[in-house]
Amino acid sequence: MKARIFFMAAAVLSSVAVTGCLEKKAEVREADAETTAQSAEMPELIKTLSEDERKSIEGKTAVVILGHGYNEGAAREEIISRLDESFGTESEGKEGLVMVLTFPDDFNSKITTLESKIKEKSPLLIVIIGAPERTHRALSAIQDKFEDGNTGYPIYSFFPQDDILGTQSTADLVLDYAHKPENIEDTLGADETASQEIDVAKMVESAIFLAIRNGGAGNIQTTAQEIAGAERTISPYVDSETGLHSKNHFTFE
Repeated sequence: MKARIFFMAAAVLSSVAVTGCLEKKAEVREADAETTAQSAEMPELIKTLSEDERKSIEGKTAVVILGHGYNEGAAREEIISRLDESFGTESEGKEGLVMVLTFPDDFNSKITTLESKIKEKSPLLIVIIGAPERTHRALSAIQDKFEDGNTGYPIYSFFPQDDILGTQSTADLVLDYAHKPENIEDTLGADETASQEIDVAKMVESAIFLAIRNGGAGNIQTTAQEIAGAERTISPYVDSETGLHSKNHFTFE
């Protein structure tokens, strides 16, 4: 009788153990399925990041400003579409790593309102394409809030239309065309033509990716080359009046 009770108890315990094991396996499968689903929903370049890198950008925002030559039409749509696919962009009811601001529409025609636009954000970096006049003043106002003007994140300006010295003094890196017309109307026309040959969206993607990987640290010329692309030849910008070579302004072709 005792033996029968023992075997019955053992059978019950075995059944409980098997049931518990099956339940745990089911929970693991559900967790794996949830992780797979989350991964599938991730933007393309976010998928390539390590877990530590993903954690490092939690709560961060990559601020991208579209200015002259890139603030309307196909050029604007291409950049936004690519950034959404690669990193996810903010929009009404949707979260994303990238916040795209378009000048003049999002600034009431005043680029100096930039500080108020990002005051609730913790920037990963700021990338400005076709910076309009007075952009350097908007950046200076932001930097003045930090000790020694060090914001803790990189600021990149591509193809600026703003004052050159002002741009160089407020951006960590400036990239522009090697042969740029003097006349503003000709410049905008050149930008439109050149943008068909230069993958601007890829440049912005590279800038954001590098900011995630190294926070803007590292050799500035190496960073400039990586953003411009290995197929491009970059050179330090040379001031036409002084003949001095800039340390953070590069041209490419």
